[in-house]
Amino acid sequence: MRLMKPFQSVSMLRLTAAFCVAIGFFLNLGGWPLFDVDEGAFSAATSEMLRSGNWITTYNYGVPRFDKPILIYWAQALSVTLFGSNEWAFRLPSALAAAIWAWVLWRFARENLGDALALRAVALLSLSLGSLGIARFASADALLNLWLALAFCDLYRYWKQPKPGLRARIFLWLALGALTKGPIGMLIPFVSGFLFYASSGKLKIFLNSVCNPYGWAILIAVAAPWYIAAYLDQGQAFIDGFIMQHNVGRFTETLEGHGGNWLYYLPALVLLVLPYSGLLVARLAQRPLIRIDPIERYCVLTFSFVFLFFSMSSTQLPHYLLYAMTPLCLLLANASAGVRSATLVYLPAVLLLMLFAALPELCRVVAGDIANAQQRAAIELAGEHAGPAYYAITAIGVVTVIALWCYYRRHPEGGFIKLGLVQAFVLVLAALPFLGQTLQGPIKEAALFAAQLPALKPAQLLANEQAFPKAETEVEEAAQEEREQNTLGAAWQAKTVVLHKAHLPSLITYSELNIVRRTPRSCEHVITRIQHIETLPKHTLLFNRGGIVVAAIDCPSAADL
Repeated sequence: MRLMKPFQSVSMLRLTAAFCVAIGFFLNLGGWPLFDVDEGAFSAATSEMLRSGNWITTYNYGVPRFDKPILIYWAQALSVTLFGSNEWAFRLPSALAAAIWAWVLWRFARENLGDALALRAVALLSLSLGSLGIARFASADALLNLWLALAFCDLYRYWKQPKPGLRARIFLWLALGALTKGPIGMLIPFVSGFLFYASSGKLKIFLNSVCNPYGWAILIAVAAPWYIAAYLDQGQAFIDGFIMQHNVGRFTETLEGHGGNWLYYLPALVLLVLPYSGLLVARLAQRPLIRIDPIERYCVLTFSFVFLFFSMSSTQLPHYLLYAMTPLCLLLANASAGVRSATLVYLPAVLLLMLFAALPELCRVVAGDIANAQQRAAIELAGEHAGPAYYAITAIGVVTVIALWCYYRRHPEGGFIKLGLVQAFVLVLAALPFLGQTLQGPIKEAALFAAQLPALKPAQLLANEQAFPKAETEVEEAAQEEREQNTLGAAWQAKTVVLHKAHLPSLITYSELNIVRRTPRSCEHVITRIQHIETLPKHTLLFNRGGIVVAAIDCPSAADL
């Protein structure tokens, strides 16, 4: 790889890298509501784990959630226990994992490529749209990428100098990957390592390591206990749900409407690496694509496998491509050293920031054409979340990037890091809070509203009250409360709220109520989308904002009992 002119001070390099990580992964981390469905589902599962005390199987709406293994839920549970149930605490494990991921990349790049390229690789990781996003998302992806990065780096170190300690570490990273997101955490390092070692004439070393019994002992000791415990807890349902549906099924079938085609990841790649999308063109223009340099070859082989594997998958999501973000950052960091076109460097960021500046007005224009009543109602409120500060931040972002473009037009690589920082500031201080409040604000408000509602008194309690005079003393009130508990049991005391014809798991986290998905019954509170309000039994509307409604299903009167 070609080296850039190094910075004068290594300490300044480290400070700059740390600043990029702080802005990209931590600034305003809790500044917007949890996004449904994924963030809501992970946080709700963690909330239910803490309430139930079941640390083996996760649940949503009281139903087992087999989507992901247990490690991210344990990490979130620890964070919430220490810092409280809030957006910041749920996202903190992802941000910390991403920060360590950046440190791993920094060390590896410095070892093999030099200080200057190491800084650029860290900037790419911490400031690109995709990796910045998963670092601020309460899900398993940032944690998985940490284990993939550690395995990627140690596989290369082992290729250079096979050591038992390195081999043991690789098996440990594979085990932790399997505990974070299942078999994919082992598949990517195995195949990429196989391809690289085979291309280097060292396949025998790789195969001998794969068959090492001590390595397998580490993997089994770390990963197997939870898998065994989950099977013992859920039986065949765990095999059918986790293994067959959410792992094998994601590759062979389209799940949850997340389909695509062979070209799906081409535009996804362009979006994920913004504002550095122009570097993709610069890298493709460099010849040859796969150089003699072993690191270049290793990076290209790893990225190509991930790209092709998920392109063949029936279930496709943009963030799957981020499982190759570590090698991609190394490739693009090197490409940035040879870029001579300022347009390639700065135009993608200008276009994205202009889109953010115009986003509130675009919402107003398209709102009337949205068929979904709840989404339309939410978008119609978008203007409330775009005040003067929003327009000021986005405008300053656009002007700053254009100024960088003009200043560095002859040496475009000079504004490389500044460009990413500008986009990151606009994203975390304006765009993401705006989108979060617009799309999720009404859901959070409905949850907090429902949490303050008194429990409705079902028919059994109404009948019970007819047989006793009104309590006038504390002793009588205590006796009446005991009768209510005996009559209704724990279900009513938990203030169960029904979620009707919707999937909004963040309600569980925000309300801290027992949320169930079913048809509502008399004397129950229900949350639903505005388009489903007519399907409810006779009710009283209590809350209606952004297309999310809270209603009380009418109770029978005493005369009806």
